[in-house]
Amino acid sequence: MHTPVGRTSTWWLWVALTLLMSVPVAATSWRLIADRGDERRGEFAGAPYGDPPATDRGAGSGMDHAIPVSVDTVRLGTLTLQVSATGQTEASDRATVAAHGTGRIVGLAAKESDAVRRGQVVVRLDAREYVLAVRQAEAELAEAESRYREMTLFDDRIEDPVVREERADAARAKSGLDRAEIVLGRARLDLAHTALTAPFAGRVANLLVDEGEYVGAGEEILSVVDVDPVLVEVQVVESELRWLEEGANAEIELVAFPDSVFHGRIRSINPVVDPETRTARVTVVLANPEGRILPGMFARVSLEGRSFEDRIMVPKEVIVERDDRKLVFVFESIPDGPHGEGLARWVYVATGMSNDRYVELVESAETELPQPGTLVIAGGNYTLIHDARVRIAFDEGAEAEAP
Repeated sequence: MHTPVGRTSTWWLWVALTLLMSVPVAATSWRLIADRGDERRGEFAGAPYGDPPATDRGAGSGMDHAIPVSVDTVRLGTLTLQVSATGQTEASDRATVAAHGTGRIVGLAAKESDAVRRGQVVVRLDAREYVLAVRQAEAELAEAESRYREMTLFDDRIEDPVVREERADAARAKSGLDRAEIVLGRARLDLAHTALTAPFAGRVANLLVDEGEYVGAGEEILSVVDVDPVLVEVQVVESELRWLEEGANAEIELVAFPDSVFHGRIRSINPVVDPETRTARVTVVLANPEGRILPGMFARVSLEGRSFEDRIMVPKEVIVERDDRKLVFVFESIPDGPHGEGLARWVYVATGMSNDRYVELVESAETELPQPGTLVIAGGNYTLIHDARVRIAFDEGAEAEAP
């Protein structure tokens, strides 16, 4: 289909008129947008682009917004040092029960983990051979005694006591009486050793044989361990040994009991430092009446060290480190400002000793020393800057325990 020339010209004329009419409208719209932009820029024309006003400094947006934080207090009290170490539990006493002679096991009176009393028979060896050895030794002793009596039959008539004693000694040696007594004593001891007993009260561990087995002299049969109390042995670095004393308290956490904390005392501190590890062994004793704690369990131990009175300190979470320097944020209320709102003032501090909860603040020529009772920010402080506007969301210092 072909469009007539006259109609095509009319159509293009209509399109051109439409475009010409729209140009003033678009220009007017653009002028309005530009004017509004100028007005908006005028709102900030007098505001600096440097630091925000003092009351808003640190808020990060230039708006009246208080950052929620929690606070604590600077304290004056006794700082008790603590030393942390890891180790494992050990039996307070351990002994190996071994065969004194050769023989076949004819009785096991206890199995692993059984409780035993001191002197209780735990293993019996076949004693028949040892019984015969005792009888033979008794017979040989009787013969030696008979020979001795014959040799000293009339010696009671000798008046000189020194001479009588010399003849008696000679007769004992010649008759074989001395030797026979020794042989009998040894045979009886060997017979007694066929009944192996527990050296102390404890529990049977590491049973290595079964009934009917043949064992040789010196062969290990089982162990007896005493697990009440149980010991915890840890290695402490030499620089921290000076804070520890025997008898001090200790808290023990065992992997086997993740929800429990056990309490013990330092029993001993090894006076020798290992030259390779630069540590010394510290032994903690821990009551274990139920026998739940077994030797060999992994333990984390917190050892109570020396205490220092009248120390200014803060909780550890109060300390922030910026550019390798330590600081705290002191809370300063705003005069006539909203309740619980204030400014976070950046204060450099010097620290001294610490334990797992508190850090000592000490005097220094380059830092300030906040005084006891000063409010310091403990939560939400890691992202703050100087003079940030803050709001107390929770007062940790009101409920915190004394150090």
